[in-house]
Amino acid sequence: MKGNPSPLLSAILFLVRIAMLIGGIFVYRSNQQFLQSSLKSTGTITGLDLKQSSDSSSYYPVVQFRTLENQIINFTSSVGSNPASYQVGETVEVNYNPTNPNSAKINDFTSNWLTVLILGLMGTVFSFLGLILPVNTIRLSRKKKWLLENGKRISSEFQKIETNTSFEVNGRHPYMIVSQWHDVETQTIHIFESENIWYNPEKFVNNKTIDVLVDSKNYKKYYMDINFLPKTEL
Repeated sequence: MKGNPSPLLSAILFLVRIAMLIGGIFVYRSNQQFLQSSLKSTGTITGLDLKQSSDSSSYYPVVQFRTLENQIINFTSSVGSNPASYQVGETVEVNYNPTNPNSAKINDFTSNWLTVLILGLMGTVFSFLGLILPVNTIRLSRKKKWLLENGKRISSEFQKIETNTSFEVNGRHPYMIVSQWHDVETQTIHIFESENIWYNPEKFVNNKTIDVLVDSKNYKKYYMDINFLPKTEL
């Protein structure tokens, strides 16, 4: 029975979810206000600004347009892509702030709503994870309770302590105790893993046998009894 999700992880996911929600609402309202108060003009793509990072590169359109006051404005779009979304010489519709013409953007879906879309999708993902973790915690808790009350207790042999690399919180991986039991009736070796342990329990595993509670109808449903270990907080 592998480990329970960390309460800290659930709290982090909740905070990230709230931050994404607030950020998405803020960007959405800001865009709405900008679009409602902005003026339109026709601009021309005068260049493509190539910006590179260690693992990617994007082309950001450089746009020139003329305001109603006949002022020529040049700006670089805040949204880039690879391959480039526009070609030099192409005309585009521009929205700009009449009191600050340098605050302008290309009037397309990507420029107006990409950030909102990303925040919305990320918020949805974190919301989904935030729902899964509590449900999984309840499921594991009920399974543990049932096994403690109804499970068949067997004595397994301690094998090793290993790190659960599939689970990580704040850069840390928990430990797990691994044991095995030889079913002489069926001549089968069963391998058991403890729940996550947030410190190295090596010096506390003095006995060569560790009790495991199993479902006698399905030995894949089990709970390793590690109540002999000192309690700790993450």
